[in-house]
Amino acid sequence: TWNGEEWSRPEKQPILTGFGDPDTHRLVNLACQQMDLGADNDLFVAGCGSSEGKQDVWLLERTLGGEEEWFLTESGTWGEPTALMSTVDELSDPLIMPGSDNLLHAFWIDNGTDLAEDLLAKVYYSSWNEGVWSRQVPLLNLDSAKADQLAGVYDPDFGPFLLWRDRESNTHFSSLASSERMLLPTAWSSPTPLFEPEELVGHALPYLGRDGLINVIYARPLNEERGIYLKRSADFGKSWSEPTAVFDAVAVDTPMVDLPAIAQTKNGDLHAIITAYSLDPEPVANALYYARSNDKGETWSAAELIAE
Repeated sequence: TWNGEEWSRPEKQPILTGFGDPDTHRLVNLACQQMDLGADNDLFVAGCGSSEGKQDVWLLERTLGGEEEWFLTESGTWGEPTALMSTVDELSDPLIMPGSDNLLHAFWIDNGTDLAEDLLAKVYYSSWNEGVWSRQVPLLNLDSAKADQLAGVYDPDFGPFLLWRDRESNTHFSSLASSERMLLPTAWSSPTPLFEPEELVGHALPYLGRDGLINVIYARPLNEERGIYLKRSADFGKSWSEPTAVFDAVAVDTPMVDLPAIAQTKNGDLHAIITAYSLDPEPVANALYYARSNDKGETWSAAELIAE
């Protein structure tokens, strides 16, 4: 954590690597975590776990405490993991987003296996309210056998906006629905490609700005235009601006870049973290860079190396 002047000590979180299932006592290896901060400063992590041929989606929760606690040496503690769904199918990319009235929205991808009747991937949904999870609902039938990189934002006035990648064609699609009708599969818009067909895109991450606009930060990982870019939408994902350059990977002489992360502080400034890679003999993450924008993403500071 950063308090404006210094970084706190790193706190190991061994439970985010793996844990024993409290019901069956089998060892669960946890991967593909996505996290979000609740209204009461609680950290929620949704992850996919695997062991003994089973695939699960788990939810973990811990209290972060106040700023005065972040710079102590003692680690916080996590509650017992809660199972969301268990199946023989390949579950991936759990996504958790806070809604209004202390409601949590959880989405994940179910990639059908050879044992399933329907081989096409699906996006599932469940909500958390007053300590209870709702039933799991298949919301979107994707026109692909394999999908991943599920990400999204939730606006109480508009509803959810989801973004994912078709693994077979490496094409990113988006879909949205109103908050009142989001439980109806027919209420979701037809999946729409977010980038040009010939554009090579790595990970793409949407976020909701304080001005109510949807933004997508994404990577062009390789070739002459490699770097990190930002697109904005003023009509909740129906149309998009031309991309703005956030980070020029050519200028800092890094052969590959991907996995952008972004946050906005209360004064409106945007803060981006970018992962750089070496390519010899294969992609290996070897550095983190930082860039900042104080004009809602129109211009960005020069990249600063923060970790190697």
